[in-house]
Formats: sequence, structure tokens, C-alpha cells
Amino acid sequence: PNWFPHRLLKNIIYTKDESNPNFYYLERRLNELKDQVFGPEYTKNIGTKYSRYIISKDFGWSKEFHIGHTEKENYLNISVYPGDTKWQGRHFFKPNREFEFPNKINGYETYTEYYLKFSHFNSGLFWLMPNENEYKKTHSFEFFKKFAGRWKKEEWNYFKEELENYIPNWTERCDWKNQIENSNRTYFDLSVGTYLSVYIPYEEAQKKDNDFLKSDLAIEFRNIINEIKKIIEKE
Repeated sequence: PNWFPHRLLKNIIYTKDESNPNFYYLERRLNELKDQVFGPEYTKNIGTKYSRYIISKDFGWSKEFHIGHTEKENYLNISVYPGDTKWQGRHFFKPNREFEFPNKINGYETYTEYYLKFSHFNSGLFWLMPNENEYKKTHSFEFFKKFAGRWKKEEWNYFKEELENYIPNWTERCDWKNQIENSNRTYFDLSVGTYLSVYIPYEEAQKKDNDFLKSDLAIEFRNIINEIKKIIEKE
């Protein structure tokens, strides 16, 4: 496949079928575009799959941006996980500020999902997904300050009871018992994260991908990322 000629998106049919040659063309072209967003020094391969080739630029509230397929047919997306670690949460949450991403960024539809991540040795154990009423309480500076960080075994009962005030019956909605309570672990780490995805219609992406080395689509990706940065860092 490495011998296949390079193509712009306008000459690539959208597919998520890995057995289809267009899948290889698409993934390779997206990786080339990622290199153009901020420069190849800001890209990194964190896996064996092409989809794990990421934009690696430290904004404080996140170190990774992803560009690739979405669950929506014929769409590309830019996605990011601000606040995925406690350190990133310190840059994301601000006092006396209610935060929610807009429904559109630079004219493109967005999707947002909120989560609490339970980790051990820097590896995620499970995720708890608050509903709309709950995340308005959990994703705040006050909640972050109270809950984010390391919880030792002797603090677990207190943690369980306190989190009940924000998410009733929360232990029944995640793998708390197996991964924490009934495990041999002596601690876990909690972070307060958000998943943001910006959807770009594939047909529109094809029109903007107009040059192999200086594509308008790469500029559009950069503009979207900079707009996300502006939204998050606005006082």
C-alpha cells in the first residue's frame, strides 16, 4: 500500500471499511494534513493504527487533538479531551465560571460529553457519565477542587457518600465495586474530563483540500483548534 499514489480528499471516497483501498488513502491523507496544521514537530504516533497519529501540542488543558472518522457517516471530526487529567483540569476549570461548549464552532456542529475518569497508575479503569442535570454540578471549579486527585483506601467511604450528593446511586452506573471496592488497590485517581467533537461534512472537507503541501483544509483545522483554545481560555 505504501506504493499507492498520494491523493487529495476530493479523489478519495469516504469509507470506514479497512479492507477498502480508499480507507488507506483517506488515513494517509489525514495524517499528511495533521502535519500541516502546526507543523510535523507537533504530530506524534501513539499507536500502530493510523488513527492514533495525533496532533501533539500542549495547551495546558490538553496535549492531544485527534482528526479522523466519526460515528456519523460522511463526516470528519476534530476531537479533544480537556481536563482528562487533574493537571489539565487545573487549566480548564476556573472559579465562578459556568462552562459549556457552544452547539457550533466556526459554523460546524459540535458534540460534547462529560465524564469522571477513575484511574490507577495513569491508566483509566472506568468512566462515570453524568447526565445533563448532574454534569452541571460535577463540571465546575468547586467540584473539581473537591474531588479531583488521589483518593486513598481509607477515604473511599467518604468519597462514595459525598459523590452521592451529585450523582445519586452512582456506584450502580459504573464498575466501582469490581475495579475499586473489591480490588487489591490502595488508591485511585479521579479526573473531571470533557469530550468535545467538531463535525466537518466530508464533502466540505474535500472542497477545502486543494493542495498537497499547503491545503486550505489544514488551515481550517488550525482555525477550529485555535477557536476551541479561545473559547476555553476566555475569562
